Amino acid sequence: KAAIATALHEEKERSARRSDRAAFKRMERVYASAELEPEPQLPSRAVSAHTALAHAGEMGARLRAAGARVGHITCSLMWSNTDDLDLHCESEIGGHISWLVRKGKCGGHLDVDMNASEHSVNETPVENIVWDTAPPPGCYRIWVENNTARSDGPTPFVVRLTMDGKSQDKDFPDVRELESVD
Repeated sequence: KAAIATALHEEKERSARRSDRAAFKRMERVYASAELEPEPQLPSRAVSAHTALAHAGEMGARLRAAGARVGHITCSLMWSNTDDLDLHCESEIGGHISWLVRKGKCGGHLDVDMNASEHSVNETPVENIVWDTAPPPGCYRIWVENNTARSDGPTPFVVRLTMDGKSQDKDFPDVRELESVD
């Protein structure tokens, strides 16, 4: 029985590899027919290290629980009250990623947006913008707004940017109106 199970398992793996090669060939034909080049991807070994950086610590635990994706570039926001903070991004090529328009012209995508509704308020919220492939070169402006203040006092928050094999967190004591922070 064990030999039969092993043989069946090996045949399934061979079949899956053939199917993967066929799907890749179909993708190559689609790119060729549209005269497009595939976007650069992170090398496969770098993907797990990149994911570990983006999903490290308390913020990482929250992001994983929320189902946040990790991409070529990942920008995440964490705070600890029921306010509705919103992560925003604008690029030189136009477009504004936010709760209102979740996918930008630059290829970024807001995949996690928490505390937007009174019906799904969370005390340990996060938000996440991800670029699955390398974004177009240029300047990107990222900021945070408090869309709905539900708690008294300041709302400290942390923004994490993960890219190029590095991750950097920046702590802020509160959201201030009309303030620009570099």
